[in-house]
Amino acid sequence: MSTRFQVTTTSPSVIEEMTTRPFVRAVVPEIRIVVALAGELDLASRDIAVDSCTRDGQRHIVVDLGGVTFMDCAGYGALVSARAVLEQRGGSLTLRNQKDQPSRLLTLIDARVS
Repeated sequence: MSTRFQVTTTSPSVIEEMTTRPFVRAVVPEIRIVVALAGELDLASRDIAVDSCTRDGQRHIVVDLGGVTFMDCAGYGALVSARAVLEQRGGSLTLRNQKDQPSRLLTLIDARVS
C-alpha cells in the first residue's frame, strides 16, 4: 500500500459504540463496516479503495472521506465501482465527512448529472 493513501476499517462493535454516544441518534443496524480513506484517492489508489469497500462479501459500507485530501475522476470511479458491486449484492455505499477538494468534485459531478 502506498504511504500516501491509507485505509482503516472499523468493526461493528465500534459502530455500535458510536451510535450510543450522547447527541448521536442514528441507528444503523444494517451497516457492518466503516472504511475510512486518507490521502489521495486517484488512479494509484483506486484498486485499494474498491477492494477495501467490497471484500469479504460486505453489503452495506460507509466510506469516511474525512482524511481524503485529493480525489480525481479515477477516485470517483472507484466509489462508483464499489457502489455497483455492493448494489448487486443488495447493499449500499454511503459517503460521509467529505470536505475540501473531494467535496467540491462530488458537488460538481452531482450538479452535472442532475
